[in-house]
Amino acid sequence: MVVAAGSLSEVVTGARTLLANCTAFKTRTGSADATAAAEHIRLDKIFAARDLHHKRPFGLVKITQRGANAVSDGVSVGLSAGGNVLIVFEDNAKYGDNHDDSYVDFLNFAGECIDQMEQLSGTDAYLPFYNVDMVLAPVRTPRAEQQDGFDYWVAAFVLEWGDLG
Repeated sequence: MVVAAGSLSEVVTGARTLLANCTAFKTRTGSADATAAAEHIRLDKIFAARDLHHKRPFGLVKITQRGANAVSDGVSVGLSAGGNVLIVFEDNAKYGDNHDDSYVDFLNFAGECIDQMEQLSGTDAYLPFYNVDMVLAPVRTPRAEQQDGFDYWVAAFVLEWGDLG
């Protein structure tokens, strides 16, 4: 396994570690610990769309922006790095034809994960972020496509992270 070195890879792997340590994510994926939960989190993109329903629930982590701004302490000037990382949640729809229960169930999953990530952020060695925005409200597969394995929910959030230094 390649070790993260540098702000881009450290942010992506840090976000994966943060999500994998959320009790809600471990519970939903049936993982005994964060190491097992991390196996349900992909980096950058999902390649095998076929049979994806067997891999849900999962998370996806992708860096979407990185920049640096000049900061001064009155004596010297340095750069402070920051940016955005995208967190996508996807899970098979539960509760069959009861759309309301299925929706609330998915909101519980994604919402509890985000809540727990907010609580862990910046503690111990977890990725510090200072803002979270939902960029894709939960969306369910269109009814016409809700065949076995194609009935799922997806939602996406952007975490804004600050200087890791």
